[in-house]
Amino acid sequence: PWDVLALWHAFLMSMAPFDLPDGYRRPRASDTGNAWALAPHRTEEGKTVLVINPHQYHDGPFRWYEAHLVLGDMDVAGAALMGIPLVIQGHNGFLGWAFTPNDADFADIFEEQCATSEDTRAAADPRNPTAAAAQAAAAFTQEQWLMLKYFAESVPFYVRTPQGMQERRVPAVITARGPLFERGTRRIFSWRIGGYRDFGGLFQLYEMACARNLQSFQNALLMHQIPCFHVLYADREGNLFYCYNAKAGDRNMPEPALMERLEKGADYLDWKHPAPAHVEAMTWANLIPPAMLPHLVNPPSGFIQACGNPPQGATDDPVFTVPDWPAWFAGDYDSYRARRMRQLLRAGKRSFRDSHAMLFDVVAPAALDMVPILLRMAELRPDFVQASHPDLVTGLDILQTWNAVADANAVGMTYYHLWWTMLAARSGFIRPRDPQLYGLMHSNTPMAQEVALHAAADAARFMRNEFQSLSVPWGDLHRIHRGEHDEAMSGARAGEPLFLSGVQSYEPGRVRASYGYGFAMAVQFGDPPEAVSLAPFGASSRPESPHFADQLPLMLEKRLKRTRYTPDAVWRYARRARGRRIVLHPLGVEGAITATAPQVFEARLN
Repeated sequence: PWDVLALWHAFLMSMAPFDLPDGYRRPRASDTGNAWALAPHRTEEGKTVLVINPHQYHDGPFRWYEAHLVLGDMDVAGAALMGIPLVIQGHNGFLGWAFTPNDADFADIFEEQCATSEDTRAAADPRNPTAAAAQAAAAFTQEQWLMLKYFAESVPFYVRTPQGMQERRVPAVITARGPLFERGTRRIFSWRIGGYRDFGGLFQLYEMACARNLQSFQNALLMHQIPCFHVLYADREGNLFYCYNAKAGDRNMPEPALMERLEKGADYLDWKHPAPAHVEAMTWANLIPPAMLPHLVNPPSGFIQACGNPPQGATDDPVFTVPDWPAWFAGDYDSYRARRMRQLLRAGKRSFRDSHAMLFDVVAPAALDMVPILLRMAELRPDFVQASHPDLVTGLDILQTWNAVADANAVGMTYYHLWWTMLAARSGFIRPRDPQLYGLMHSNTPMAQEVALHAAADAARFMRNEFQSLSVPWGDLHRIHRGEHDEAMSGARAGEPLFLSGVQSYEPGRVRASYGYGFAMAVQFGDPPEAVSLAPFGASSRPESPHFADQLPLMLEKRLKRTRYTPDAVWRYARRARGRRIVLHPLGVEGAITATAPQVFEARLN
């Protein structure tokens, strides 16, 4: 990109919460990710293990690729975003770290205090006509000024039309609080985001990559130039470290202001709703210091994980250095993926190869909970089942015999996915999230039973109409397309297996996998470290490149490739090199091949 800092800023700001539930915003760069680490006493090899597994939209603007960067004190390998010239999560010779998305509340929306017609009428005090006129004029001027500023300051963009490219304009106003936007009835809001004016994140990544131990890594985190994410750390000395990272105002309010908010109703204390603009100066006057964020060092359990969980779900029986945090601070629910990961990590010692296998775990733990509830609802409502679509009983029988595995040949996964999709559509929630649907199912009210059983009937009807059968293997419906590949895909989003693969659109007879693994790496820390990795969408975004889809078969076969980290391994296995001085150590050849030139050139091994 022509502006690397703008791309990095867009990536971070996409993760900020947006406190207008009915307002549109572009999707976050990623909603999920997996990461975990094991201390030496929890591994069969007696070495620390770190697993890094960021997710992505397959065709989105933020896509992961594999990189190995060497510059001065930096020698780091791992995952970078296309367009960003630094490794964002990975390892060096001493340590490694991973990021996964969290739901830290590091942004607020404030309603700007424009004057309304009610304000103007209230100012018209007949007992003081001169003062009233002045107040009304001032209020009117404030409102007019803000609206005029909002609509006058705009930036162009271009739309392709049948008549050619046409310029359109969108308001773009940045105030002291942050960006402005309009919502209905000419109401103006500002968006206060922690770290909005920070541009030191790339330097912080460099310092993290150059760190040699836990202390120097923590010092890099204290720069506080990255406003969110779970942060997991592991090193070859056996240390584990977890931090629930956020850059948020402390939300402290003086007693009179707090009482004023209480008098105006409970919503004034709910930080998931817009707040009056005048409280921003108090609530964001001080940021929560990095040292006061929830964090763990070497938990007794011997493991840490971040697969979609609140801070207290990072390990078993956590003892936080910071024992408490406000209720508004962390909005994460404890996902079934996180529960499954804790179950796997606490089950005795694990080998390095076990960590490879866990990346492709297709057990759908949410289905193990939801299917029995649905079957119990059907038992409680035999009248509904009997009067419903004739294939409903067949669908329920499929779920009853399904082993809750989201493999490509699983018939039960197909029906479960369609039922969960229909349940979301019938739930009545606006853009429902899984925790809302779990709550609906667990409530087991008559209304919940009606919704769940209607959704199951809808799924049966859909399958009969679309496939003429309810026995459809998951891989026949769930496909992944990349280059010349059009393949059956294991994993799912419904049911929450660790091997996550989400879908956004339905095509005739299939759903296309459009979200999931962007990169995977497992590191075992020795001297030197040993690592395996997978970049399923290759190292190129150009379809004509041989590296556009060359690693996709590895993911479909649930395999990882060995990485080359040391200079000798890089030189020995390199197929091509570029520079003014090139050194290669081809396999089967004694010594090295060295080539020099006054200008940059490229050499290839045939």
